Amino acid sequence: MLEIIKSKIKDGLDKTQVDDFIIDHTKRASLKVKATAKEVNKEIRKHVITAITAAFAFMIALFWRDAIQQGVRDILEKVGANGDSYIYKVIAAFVVTIICVIGIIFFSRLEKRGLEKEEKKD
Repeated sequence: MLEIIKSKIKDGLDKTQVDDFIIDHTKRASLKVKATAKEVNKEIRKHVITAITAAFAFMIALFWRDAIQQGVRDILEKVGANGDSYIYKVIAAFVVTIICVIGIIFFSRLEKRGLEKEEKKD
């Protein structure tokens, strides 16, 4: 920018015109910085919210894990299988996988609908 100012002075512009040029460029740069800062702030907020949501989801998952394990253990005991056997862990993993896949599909579709609604608003 300094080179531009020097060339403006050499071109015969008076001090007021050079000052106006500097002020104009400073205002434009300031607006760009403000816009960038808003975008960065928006992205940071989005990532913080995502991290907090993930922490809550992890806590919920731990509680559901216990409930599902107890349910599978009870079912296995009713059919006469040992609740601590290897098959118990495989069945529990299978049940949890099915529930999680259904949840992922459900929430992915829900998010897609939300994004489509936002695009229609814009």
